[in-house]
Amino acid sequence: MRAAVILLLGTLAATATQQGTTIAGLNLTVVMGDTRSCFADDGQQPSYLAYTAAVNLDWAMAHSYSFAFMELPCLENASTAGDGPCAACLHPQHGARHPSWCKLLAVYFALDALRTDLCLWMDSDAYFKTVALDASHIFRHSDRAATFFCNKPYMRQGKLNAGVLALRAPAARAFLTKWWNANPGKGAFNNRHDFEQRALSKDMRHFGAQTDMIRSEILSGKDELIDHVATFRSAQRVPLARAALERRGARLLSPADFEAPLPVSVAALANRQRTALVDYSLCSARAQVYVRHPAARPLARAQPGKLLPPAFLPLAGVRQAPAALAASARSRKDPEGEAGAPRKPPLPPPFSWPVALIWLPSAKTSARTRGGIDAIGRLRQLGVPRAQLLPAVNGADPAELRALLGGRDLEHLRCRIHAKLAAKRIGVWASHMRAVDGAVASGEPLLVLEQDFAVRDPEAFRSQLSWLAANLTARSDWDMVMLGNCLEKLSRISRCRCVAACAPLSRYSLWLGDAKKPGCTHALLFSARGLRKMAESAPMREWGVLYWNMTLGVEERTRHPPCEWLSQLRLKKQEWFRILNAGHDQLLRHMIATQELVTFEAWPQLVEQRAHVGHRSYDYGSLIPEACALGAAYAAVANERALRTRYSRVIL
Repeated sequence: MRAAVILLLGTLAATATQQGTTIAGLNLTVVMGDTRSCFADDGQQPSYLAYTAAVNLDWAMAHSYSFAFMELPCLENASTAGDGPCAACLHPQHGARHPSWCKLLAVYFALDALRTDLCLWMDSDAYFKTVALDASHIFRHSDRAATFFCNKPYMRQGKLNAGVLALRAPAARAFLTKWWNANPGKGAFNNRHDFEQRALSKDMRHFGAQTDMIRSEILSGKDELIDHVATFRSAQRVPLARAALERRGARLLSPADFEAPLPVSVAALANRQRTALVDYSLCSARAQVYVRHPAARPLARAQPGKLLPPAFLPLAGVRQAPAALAASARSRKDPEGEAGAPRKPPLPPPFSWPVALIWLPSAKTSARTRGGIDAIGRLRQLGVPRAQLLPAVNGADPAELRALLGGRDLEHLRCRIHAKLAAKRIGVWASHMRAVDGAVASGEPLLVLEQDFAVRDPEAFRSQLSWLAANLTARSDWDMVMLGNCLEKLSRISRCRCVAACAPLSRYSLWLGDAKKPGCTHALLFSARGLRKMAESAPMREWGVLYWNMTLGVEERTRHPPCEWLSQLRLKKQEWFRILNAGHDQLLRHMIATQELVTFEAWPQLVEQRAHVGHRSYDYGSLIPEACALGAAYAAVANERALRTRYSRVIL
C-alpha cells in the first residue's frame, strides 16, 4: 500500500471538528444513504426516500439525536449490467459494490468522524412510526457491537436483516471493518442479492459474540417503533411514508436543512491489523454527507472510554416538553418531585368487587402454593379482599375434556405436543366460562385473573385499582376492561382518558384507552352487562367445539410438522402453531373490534403475565400510547423512564 494511504476517518474527524460537528458527551446518530437524493425535485413526484428521510430526521430532532444522509455517487466504470443499479463504493481488492454495501462506510463515518457513541442505520424503505419511543427501545435489548433484527417476514431461522442496524462504538468499528473486508462468493455478491447480508449469514458466523439478533416485533409488533416496508409491499412505500410525514406535520427536506455537505471517499479497505478502515486515495469518487445536529444536546454524558448503558440514553422528548415537564425529567435522583414525596392521590374506597383467580394445581409446587393459599394472601395484600380461588378446568384430563366437548377428544392428533397445546387452550376457555357462569347472576362486576399474573408495583396497584373501580362505578358504557393485554399496537390507540394522578412521571398515573385489537386473557374486568353478553354469546359458548373442528387434520394440512417441541418453532410461528395456539382470546378480539363488547384498556398495564415480564417482544412494562397523557412529548418522557425501570421486582 502506498505511503499516501491515510486513515479515512481520522482526516474526516479533524474536518468535522473544525466545522463544529462534534458533540460533547453521549451522541446518537441516525444514518441513511442512497444513490438518490433525499431532496424532492421540483415538478416531480417525490420518491419514498424523500418521505422516509424527512420522517426520520423529524424523529431524530424530536429526541435530540443527530441525523446524517450519505448521497452516494454512481461509479460508471463498475456498472452491473448497463440497465441495473450501478455500484456506489469500491473495495480495492474485491471490486466495485452495490449501494447496499456502502451502508458500512456510512455508519463507520458516523461512528468515527462524527464521534458517535451509538448509531442507527435506516434503509431507504424504513421509517420511524412514533415519537413516543426513543432509541433506548432498541439499544436496551443488547449491549453488543451490532444488533440486528430477524429477517421477518421471510422468517428464515437465524438469518439477520441489515435493513435496520444498531451499532455501539468503539467495538462496532472493528466489526464493520471485518464485515467490509469479507468477500462472500469471491465477489459474486458484490452486485447480486443479498449483497452484504450474505457475509452475515455465511462468512461471519464466527463473529457471533459481537452480534445479536432480536425479535422483529420491536419493528412491527405492539410498539411499532419502525416500519421496514418489505419488497413485497413496495407499492405501499410512498403512501405509508407520506402519511407518516403528514401525521407529524413535517415537510420534505431541502439542502438548507443541513450543514455544508462533507465530501467522503467511497473507496476503503482494512488496515493491516483489520481494526480500522483506511481511505483508498487512488479513487477520486466522493460521496456527499449531509449532517444535521439537534438544537439541544443530550442530557446524559458519556464517561471517557466507557459507554453508558441503555438506561441512560438521551432523555426522549425533553426539548418539546413543557418547562415544568422538562425540569421534572432532568431530576434523575428525584423523579417524583423536588421534595422527594411521591405524588400519590388520595385513595377512594378500597376495591370491593369480587375477584376469581383461576387456579390449576401443579404437582411440582409446594402444598401451600399448590393449594393457592399464598396467592390469595398476596392478592389481599394488594388490596383485593374478595379474592377467591376458582378451580381451573384441566384440559389434559380426557374425561373432563370429553364432558366439555360432547364426547370429543384429541386422539386424532398424532403428535403429543399438538394435543398438549390444544388441551391447554380448551382448558383456559372453559375456566373463563366457568367464572362467567358463576358470577352472571350476582349482578356485580367481576375481575378474572389467571394464576400466572404478575404485579410490578404493589403500592401503585392498590391506588390505581381503587381509582379504576370508583371511575367505572359511575359509568354504564363499558362491558370489559383489560388490566393487561398483549398484541395491541400502541399506535392504534386514538382516544384515552385520565383516571387518576395524571401528572408527569407519577407512578400512580392511570389512563383508560379504547381497545382496538388486543389479545390475552390474564386480567379481565367484566361489568354486569359484560358478563351477560359473554354468557349469552353463542360463538363464545360453543367455542370449544369450533376449536376442536379446527384441529382436525392440522397435521395433514401442515405436512406433518415435527412432533418434538423446539423454541425455534414457536419463534417462527409456523402454521400449525398459529392454528393450535389461537385461543378464545382471538374470539374476544373479534368481539372487541366489532364493538360487540365495549372494551377499554388500562395504561400503563396494571397486571402482566409472568412469562412476558422482561420479554423482548411482549413486555409492555409501563409504556403508554401517545394518545394518553399530555401527548407525544409527555409519552416520550414517560416511556423513557418506563424502559429504565422495566425489569423491576415482580411479586406473585
